[in-house]
Amino acid sequence: MIDYSIYYREKHSTLESLSDFYQWDYYVSAFRSDERVERLFANINAHRKDWLIFPEYKYSKDEYPKTKTEEDVIELSGKTESEIINPYVKKLMADIKDKTICIDITGFIRPHLMCFLKCLKREGINKFDIIYVEPGWYIKRELTKFSYKVLDVRLVHGYEGIQKLDNKDDLLIIGSGYDDQLIAAVANKKSSVRNKIQIFGLPALSPAFYQENRLCAHKAEDVKDGESYFAPAYDPFATAETISSIVKQKKPTNLYLCPLATKPQVLGFALYYLLERENTATSIIHPFYESYSKETSEKIGRIWKYRIEFPKV
Repeated sequence: MIDYSIYYREKHSTLESLSDFYQWDYYVSAFRSDERVERLFANINAHRKDWLIFPEYKYSKDEYPKTKTEEDVIELSGKTESEIINPYVKKLMADIKDKTICIDITGFIRPHLMCFLKCLKREGINKFDIIYVEPGWYIKRELTKFSYKVLDVRLVHGYEGIQKLDNKDDLLIIGSGYDDQLIAAVANKKSSVRNKIQIFGLPALSPAFYQENRLCAHKAEDVKDGESYFAPAYDPFATAETISSIVKQKKPTNLYLCPLATKPQVLGFALYYLLERENTATSIIHPFYESYSKETSEKIGRIWKYRIEFPKV
């Protein structure tokens, strides 16, 4: 069992305080039309900054961000998260050897973020920083739409487990977010799994967010009678620790993880898998959509910086 308490996180109240303290060689961010994403990109101190344009956001070229050089805007393509992420990471590897790297996960699509982390670990990038900027608030509160039209619920590439035939003690752990239909879709996909647990973000990014989160999750009939656990919505390491403790207690035959909540909690699910559950009967599943909302929030909340370190192989 990993001691997640040794991992370092820090909070900043303004973008300026972050840029005053830190500078990186390489900065990567997924473009989205949220103030918190665009302002961080503008304020961050880095020698090179890459805007990643994910096809699922369906931006036209005239909507692309304006940068100093065209090289800073990287249009990604592909039908799956691995097809989209892998070519960029391979290109990145030629440039970042012995350099400091920072990734803003705020605008990342969840499966793409998990795939990105898996690729970095596979390529031997064992130390890097991650930033997440909290929203001031979501545009339509608990009615905010983050994605459109679920195409499938499937395994995330790179997070496929080695499934055991015995499934009587299988366990599904869902990091529950705002969309009750997604929670229900995942629970329905794994309807044969009797043991279902939800992890809620508490403390939440704000008190209102927790209430909105519970209102949405309560509508998902397939899981509302299962057990509930809690982990800070802004702390990936506490989230990973919570999952680790649950699994140690439950001892599932096959374990299915599905992070639908905040990006820091998605990071926590991925870290738990990469640090403790690779090459085991553990899989991460996720809904995949036709498209994603380009803008979901207004203003800027707290800014979090996390230091990620993978053990050297």
